[in-house]
Amino acid sequence: MNALRWMSALRRSIVLVALVVAGCETHQALVEPNPMPALARLAAADPDQAVKLGGGVDPAQIAGMLDTRVQLRFPTTLTVTRLTVDYYGGVGVNTLEAEELNAWEKVVGNHPQITGVLPLSPVAVKYRTDINGRPVPLTMGDLREAAARQQSGLILVYVQAESQVENLNTAAALYWTGVGLFLSPGTDVEHKTVMQAVLVDTRSGMILGGATGDSHRKRTSAAAFTQIQHDKLSKETPKESLEELQVSSGRMIADVLANARRVQ
Repeated sequence: MNALRWMSALRRSIVLVALVVAGCETHQALVEPNPMPALARLAAADPDQAVKLGGGVDPAQIAGMLDTRVQLRFPTTLTVTRLTVDYYGGVGVNTLEAEELNAWEKVVGNHPQITGVLPLSPVAVKYRTDINGRPVPLTMGDLREAAARQQSGLILVYVQAESQVENLNTAAALYWTGVGLFLSPGTDVEHKTVMQAVLVDTRSGMILGGATGDSHRKRTSAAAFTQIQHDKLSKETPKESLEELQVSSGRMIADVLANARRVQ
């Protein structure tokens, strides 16, 4: 463990000891991670899906959406992209690793209508700036345009959200001994990851389906080693969440293809 990690563990331990000495157990609730706002911002900024801002919903536009007959053209490729959301809510395209891309190829491998899976290339994305030269957040329209450059009739977009918390349990009463910081399992560490995806028709911008996956894990640790547990869980829960998302997406894509109006 490097010096910074030891310092972080030491600071956390001091706080925990202070709480125990004061006779406090902690019961801080895990905040539910929610990736939907990022997806909602993408859709709201898409001209094919947007509604009036400040004036309520446009009934004519809603009726137009409901009357839209989405006709998928096969065969086609599927563009897949995982988005990252920064502290200010800005959305960026994340590079897919080979293992993750291979897993998505297996998801659609039994469907002859989809001839391949492509990661969304940063080269295909048109990044824009405002009059002050600052980056403009990506929209679903930007992602659809990028997918079209890759000749993909379908695009699957998914976002990851995470939350973590740690609390003292009754075993933390031994932390005051000093040695208990290293031996007593007085800290409960929790992590939760949620991933949500939408499948979008590149041509019309209509959302064809959605899928979700999540993972929630909890471990008990001595105060000196809670950062190690956080590091482990921050790798395990996203992996499990992604696996569940891919299973859910596979069922959703199968339903969409089975019921699609097709244009050869």
